[in-house]
Amino acid sequence: MSLTFLVRVAPRATLFLTTYPLSQTIAPSGFDLRCHPLRVQALLKRKKETGKLLPSQAHGGKPSLLFGHEQEIEEMVAQYPDYTLAEYCEYWHEKTGVWLSESA
Repeated sequence: MSLTFLVRVAPRATLFLTTYPLSQTIAPSGFDLRCHPLRVQALLKRKKETGKLLPSQAHGGKPSLLFGHEQEIEEMVAQYPDYTLAEYCEYWHEKTGVWLSESA
């Protein structure tokens, strides 16, 4: 047995949320989104509280070590335009003492 919820997302777009037992394989197609009943409850709660189904903004996280050093970075890139990202990280470490990974 499954429950089907009809949620209006936009004036002309409708999203059908159908719940299935966890043991059943989930294979969404088109606008038929098969999900756990708790997910449907969470979506309906979000719609009721915020009026939207959009996800909330991300919170927290660790700020970049480069925050506030934009001018210095621009000068470094202008001075050494042929450096690789790894070389920029190494140069930054020599200049500031702060080690950055290439993903920072």
